[in-house]
Amino acid sequence: EFKQAIRIEIHYNNPKLISGMRDSSGVRLHYTSTPRLHEAAFLQLGDPLLGLHGMKIADGLTKHEFTCGGSCSSFFLDEPVTVIAETLYMQKFGARMVNEVIRGDEVVHTAKVEVFDFDQQGAFKVQQDSYQLQAGDKFRTTCYYEDGSTFGLGSQDERCIGILLYFPAKKYNDIPFACMYSAPFPCAQEYASTDLNDYEELGRTFGIGTPGLPVTSIEPPTPSNSNANTDSGSGENVNEFAPIPTPTSQATKAESPIGKAEFMQVHLHCLLVIALSSAVMVVTFV
Repeated sequence: EFKQAIRIEIHYNNPKLISGMRDSSGVRLHYTSTPRLHEAAFLQLGDPLLGLHGMKIADGLTKHEFTCGGSCSSFFLDEPVTVIAETLYMQKFGARMVNEVIRGDEVVHTAKVEVFDFDQQGAFKVQQDSYQLQAGDKFRTTCYYEDGSTFGLGSQDERCIGILLYFPAKKYNDIPFACMYSAPFPCAQEYASTDLNDYEELGRTFGIGTPGLPVTSIEPPTPSNSNANTDSGSGENVNEFAPIPTPTSQATKAESPIGKAEFMQVHLHCLLVIALSSAVMVVTFV
């Protein structure tokens, strides 16, 4: 039977308890009685169900990696599907995030945000072309945090979620295609965490490298005082930056059984995370 209701959940972050604030957030829905040729759905990766709820994140820089084996996509996909949008979601203490698609032993797609700022971005929508997922593809979702926190629902807590909007939608007995840590699906994610020693171990890179050459890692600029006159104040401090290679061509993205399992009836048709500075809106279609 067709379900004729939606549930809208809005999360507000007001740590200073400022009174009198008003919100103008909203959702506009478009309805048609004519079914579309393809139905889209959200594939969720990482830990959207908060299996790590309450776990402390160590102080300093840390790396948290969720890996989904190829048996998950093999179970759900009887044909290739096309990803048309990808969102990376962390919260207040997120520093960097990477989502990878692995085919065989090769990483065939990488989506990332090198410098994550929850106050500016909330959920980071990756700027990229559409790409395909195939049966047998594996996923690796990696979140980096700074200064520690706890996994939880609050904006001062942390999350690690990769959200892929794709078509055509795939499901099994009303269970959507998803690979989440601690979820009751045949798609069990493995989790590992590592303490990092310095910013270099965040692995940040910027720009697109020339084919055959590594992408340049940008180091902090070293100030030069050769033209400075600190006694008179008439000199000028000069910061010297290493040159960044100019790309000559766009990197090309390449486009692939488990037995019976008892599934919990989790009605998780799709999750959309919208970030509007201090407000995070989660819209769940039920």
